[in-house]
Amino acid sequence: MDKAELKSIKERASNGDHEAMLSLAKHYLFGAREDEGKAVKLLTRLSEEGVNEALYYLGLCYGMGIGTGGDMEKANACFFDAARFGYPEAMYQYGLNIGLGLGTPKKDEKTSTKYIHDAAKLGYVPAMVEYADRMRTGTFGCPKDLQRAEWYYKKAAKSGDIEALKAAGYFYSEEDESVENPSKAFLYYQKAAESGDEEAYYITGEYYLDGYGVKRDPFEALHYFRCAAKLGYAPAQKRLANDDMLAILNAMEEDA
Repeated sequence: MDKAELKSIKERASNGDHEAMLSLAKHYLFGAREDEGKAVKLLTRLSEEGVNEALYYLGLCYGMGIGTGGDMEKANACFFDAARFGYPEAMYQYGLNIGLGLGTPKKDEKTSTKYIHDAAKLGYVPAMVEYADRMRTGTFGCPKDLQRAEWYYKKAAKSGDIEALKAAGYFYSEEDESVENPSKAFLYYQKAAESGDEEAYYITGEYYLDGYGVKRDPFEALHYFRCAAKLGYAPAQKRLANDDMLAILNAMEEDA
């Protein structure tokens, strides 16, 4: 945000423009010159005036202690209010918190899953992945259902979100024979790697080295390990050191 744009937003915000006030609050939270106190003040005013997105961000501030002393009960109150008005990010965060017993006297796994599911139905990708995880594992009061889990993983992955792609890849690499599909696992991890994710680079390299879901190719494995290592991924750096590197080179010689 350049100076002229910031000046314009400040002028509009001073006149009570909700969109400008919210943009200014985000600038104070995430901009080059953070001012958490001003952000919280703006978000509080907007929340009192019924702006759901502001309620969500105010909840994050309370939950993470940003510009506040930190208060999980107040965070949940903000998330709950925003969730009541259909804000999926708030549904998701509230669901996570009550499922873990954060800011609440005790865990409520059943209600937690309901909020996660509601957010997933609205297309919020992290919620789709979380709900799929719960169906895959049969946890948080969610009955195990691999078919529905697969549907949500695939839907989430279509967004191109890196974490969703990796979650889908992990699902298809499960040991359960009813869902394991090495070629699909490889494709999802490779797509995540193409987006620059260090873990996905590493896993794709492992798949090439082992021939899991793709034709064995130590040269490609080395390429992906190097990409992950350049991003500082420790397991890849270890792979490229000493004995692990020799093992890869030996595999190359065998395939030559």
